[in-house]
Amino acid sequence: MKRLLPFALLFATLIAAPHLSAQPLIRPFTFVPTPGDSTLSAWLPSLPPGAAGSHGFVRSNASGHLEFTDGTPARFTGVSLLAAACFPDSTSAIAIAARLQKHGVNLVRFVNIDYNNFNSASVLATGTKSDSLSAAQMKRLDWFLHHLRARGIYAHLVLKSRNAPRRDDGVWGWDSVYNSGQTHQFISAPMRSMQQRVITKLLSHANQYTGLRYADDPAIALMTITDQASPWYFWTIDYLNERSGIMSHGHSRMLDSLYSIHLQRRYGGTPVLRTAYYEGIRSVAPNSVANPGFESFTDSWELVVGEAAQASLVVVQGTDAAPGEGPNSLRVAVRATPGNESRIYLQQSGLKFRTDGIYRVRFRAKTDTAAGRPMRIYMFRNAPPYYGLGFDTTVSVTTAWQTYEVTMRSTATDSVAGTLRFYIGRSLGDIFLDGIEIQETGREGVLPGEAIEARNMVRPRFSAAWRYARRRAVDLADFYDSLGRTYYRDMTAHLRSLGVRVPIAGTNQTSGISDTRTQSEFDFTSESASFDFNGARPGMSYSDSTWVIRQYSILTFRDSKIPEFSRSAIVGKPFIAEAYGHAYPNRNRAEMMLYMPAYASLHDWDGAYLYYYTTSSTEFATRRRAIKDEFYQVANDPSVTALLPQFAAIMRNRWIAPATRTIELEYDSSETRDLPINYYISASNNYNTDGSMSNVVNMVHAVRIKTFDAERHMTGSDYYFTVPEDDKIESDTREIVRDITRGTMSVNTPFAQGGSGALGNVSILETSDLGVSWIDGAQHATYLWTTLDSNRLDSSRRSLLTITTRSVNEGAAWQFGDSSLGKVWGTGSTQLESVRLGLNFYTDADSLYLIPLDSSAQPTLRRIPAVRSGDSWRVVVDLGTEATPWFGVQQIFTPASTTHSPHESSRSLTTVGDIMPMPVTQRSTLNVSTGATSSITARVYDALGRNIMHQLLTGPRAVGSLVAARLVPGAYTVVINVDGRRESRRFIVARP
Repeated sequence: MKRLLPFALLFATLIAAPHLSAQPLIRPFTFVPTPGDSTLSAWLPSLPPGAAGSHGFVRSNASGHLEFTDGTPARFTGVSLLAAACFPDSTSAIAIAARLQKHGVNLVRFVNIDYNNFNSASVLATGTKSDSLSAAQMKRLDWFLHHLRARGIYAHLVLKSRNAPRRDDGVWGWDSVYNSGQTHQFISAPMRSMQQRVITKLLSHANQYTGLRYADDPAIALMTITDQASPWYFWTIDYLNERSGIMSHGHSRMLDSLYSIHLQRRYGGTPVLRTAYYEGIRSVAPNSVANPGFESFTDSWELVVGEAAQASLVVVQGTDAAPGEGPNSLRVAVRATPGNESRIYLQQSGLKFRTDGIYRVRFRAKTDTAAGRPMRIYMFRNAPPYYGLGFDTTVSVTTAWQTYEVTMRSTATDSVAGTLRFYIGRSLGDIFLDGIEIQETGREGVLPGEAIEARNMVRPRFSAAWRYARRRAVDLADFYDSLGRTYYRDMTAHLRSLGVRVPIAGTNQTSGISDTRTQSEFDFTSESASFDFNGARPGMSYSDSTWVIRQYSILTFRDSKIPEFSRSAIVGKPFIAEAYGHAYPNRNRAEMMLYMPAYASLHDWDGAYLYYYTTSSTEFATRRRAIKDEFYQVANDPSVTALLPQFAAIMRNRWIAPATRTIELEYDSSETRDLPINYYISASNNYNTDGSMSNVVNMVHAVRIKTFDAERHMTGSDYYFTVPEDDKIESDTREIVRDITRGTMSVNTPFAQGGSGALGNVSILETSDLGVSWIDGAQHATYLWTTLDSNRLDSSRRSLLTITTRSVNEGAAWQFGDSSLGKVWGTGSTQLESVRLGLNFYTDADSLYLIPLDSSAQPTLRRIPAVRSGDSWRVVVDLGTEATPWFGVQQIFTPASTTHSPHESSRSLTTVGDIMPMPVTQRSTLNVSTGATSSITARVYDALGRNIMHQLLTGPRAVGSLVAARLVPGAYTVVINVDGRRESRRFIVARP
């Protein structure tokens, strides 16, 4: 037995290995911004001089953008601070303000500052009533705002986010108000009064270091009334009906009463309501189904059997037939199915429907399976454009004949392609059918027992609203909309009465065009979105040891997230992406630092904020690692913060041009009114248009809403634009290019150039003045090269190049592949993964150097010279060796070298660079500028002179790839015949 023990331990280790990996990163290196660092660096882009507020208050101008009262344009790069992080101690406040200034942040969004039960994260004093401020907390907040102001950093206050009522606030059922009162604020006048008391105290408070009331301080640039809250939004996520931990029974009944009062004001009483809600005709029309009882056998019916399925139709009689329905019934014999319902279905087409017609759908069915089985029935238009017709239900079929009956409202008119389909492929078990009827009729819209006077009118959940009477669904939508408008207008009026002059938004979380229409009353609109998420592993409940993220790359999606923002942007109004973030520890997280400023600029938004910087004031200025379960914090993720100065510079300096065309969406009043009816039918796309519109439009053009009162009804097809191919999704400015087939993106402007994605999937990722080729290391990298002087990159003497990869703490360990850290987040400092890249700078500099910068962005003593290679300066950089993502780029020019266009003279002739790096251990590249020649063949010969491979190189700049894995170790020669001459380059392949 003792001899077996080592083997048993080894076997256990091998079994556990796929689930726990001790080394998450390739050749990791520690890089953490120096704690408490307040030094400025000449190698980072800097904020303009001057204190926040020195240009006056922020306002909206005639072109629909933000500006200061002296006419200076305003554009914000912000970060969110949550809860206790908004109240740092005095030393930390100074350090944090300095660090944010150094990283180019010019606005801090304060959110979750009004907890009723978390003293260190709230402006409220302790007690049983929300009627006073905490002197200690306000002193901290005053001090922090004072230092942010001095550093040129503005504030954006979210006024209501976590303030649930206390015992003596006068709010009925205060102890069963869930979700921090975010839902309750729309239905309770006492709750609203409580909020107004708190807001009055806060905005009337004078900062003891500036002497200004918060309402009078121009450094407090923007305000949002409530965080991620609106009745429409809560309706769509099922927060407005009784639900454990979400909406108490008592508060749901309160909403019922308010709804009944709303209806009573409109209709007077139940009799009038019943007449108004009746739909359809007052009779029953003939059955429109052909051969409904299969007396003509299978005429007019079609059975479709897909791959891996077996089924047939049999007409049965006698005891197998449905009693009272005629001699015949239909049996669908199911012999095999892969479990996909659509692999076997029975259908009839050519049925006639009209918009808003009421139809009774009736059929009889049974099965021969003792346990019973499910069957889905669906009616739809079976021709372009495809859409449902208002009937989609699943029934449980038993061994006894049963009659199933549903009344539906048709969502469209169709007399050609209307189709009734029975999905049968979900499971084994024969299905028997008979007596299939579709008859136009009418129905009551008021349910039995309902009455306005009894305050018991049912409020359908959003997902079911389309099944109710149209006018009833519209009335409910109007009721919820009225709750929101009343709340927002009341709160806005209160803020203005306090002397607030800055732009105000209602909320930052909407759920469609009806919600956006409500928000259009405000000075600016905003939205929030995030990418990837921590969730439960399939088959497991969520816990801190079983969570996983999906490791998605946004660059492999054609249209992700930007539509969620642009659907809330309105022509003539400023728009801010108020919260955006990718989940940690997603290996592709850094790509958001190129993706967001690129598309925020293309859409010409007025601000973009990262969600979130941090939540805690403890260790805030000195923390050197990511904290367990902080999936969206960025403060100590160097893959994000290292790129933040350039993110901010791109936004602030408008280096990426706005789109040349804006798609202006037009909605008529019925579209917002009827959204609950149409959402699950024809408007279930991001823009709720009638018929889908490709979201790729956001990658090409800007998108904004022009009107909610269009003169004619517009459909998705009215917004014409050319949908690009997946391998080249290019903005109309030609500055942003994406290839989702390879998962890459590039930005190409005179002052900012960069790329992101799976760089190993392309031989080289090029912009006008920079080419980047992957050699080894991290599979995913993001880089940005931006100017530091007033010159374009091709003639800039000082510029900054940042390269980041994924990051985790030292000591972290992957679980479930690389989809989770579980509880093992690591206790050491944050580390970045190494990558080795070949860089080609296409400039006419006389010499070029990379200068590694330390964690304070100060230059080290090291200088990395670039080597002239063809028409470029070539250098290989290894992040692991240099232990930094930051590199100063120094170009030296003689007067003559800057008198013509960049590398213009080198474009006419073909030039061949050197093979780098040498020797070839993984992948090396050969750069060739082909000049006027369209294509050139490079041939590789071994030491015996045998031609073992060749590559076709196309220009104007081409890169040949030499992959060590494809060649045996030894000496080789590359030969290129160009312009009547023979160029050769020797190289050696060696195994690492």
